[in-house]
Amino acid sequence: MRIGELAARAGVTAKALRHYERVGLVVPERTESGYRDYSASALGRIGFILAGQRVGLSLRELRGILELRDRGHAPCAHALDLVDQRLREIEERLASLSAMRRGRKVP
Repeated sequence: MRIGELAARAGVTAKALRHYERVGLVVPERTESGYRDYSASALGRIGFILAGQRVGLSLRELRGILELRDRGHAPCAHALDLVDQRLREIEERLASLSAMRRGRKVP
């Protein structure tokens, strides 16, 4: 499918898809005339990227997960470690904000 169709189906812009391509998250085929041609699996890949961003993972972290998967490795443990790390960071931030709200010094 072409970039416009994938963008519409995934709920992102064509500009975002081009950015994902630049940073190595998606790699479309090219037609003889040079148009990007995405496989049907690209839609699921974009969905994974968007879900990862919603939980706070960076594009770099998501690229690492996808590279593991693309090499045939199960990235589950790595992905869970990243999500756990992000959760710890959020919990620390919440504790810091709560302490500020109560007027206490924050370390």
